[in-house]
Amino acid sequence: MDFGTFTQASVVKKGFTLPAPMLTSTDVTRILQSEEVRRVLKPKKLQTKKSSRYTSPTNGIKNRRLRLRLNPFSKKATQNAKSARNVANRDSRRKAKAVRLAKVKKSISKQKK
Repeated sequence: MDFGTFTQASVVKKGFTLPAPMLTSTDVTRILQSEEVRRVLKPKKLQTKKSSRYTSPTNGIKNRRLRLRLNPFSKKATQNAKSARNVANRDSRRKAKAVRLAKVKKSISKQKK
């Protein structure tokens, strides 16, 4: 069985020649380090700064810092809600509201007369 050589065609297979090797010299490291190759190559890039693995929060309902950034009034709203839950504050607010309502009712009744 003669499949030919790199230059002669095969006797068994019509029009077949052995594939010629791409490299004549197999010492690849010597070729890559040669001056001819280094002259053609682009200069070595500087190492880029590694990006941070930190991702900013996206759920404003769970994350307080993000919620305050999105809606600054939410801080005041939570303070008001806390003070509303306080029993001593609640009683004083109710009394103050009753006084305000009494004043308004007086002024309305004076205007009707």
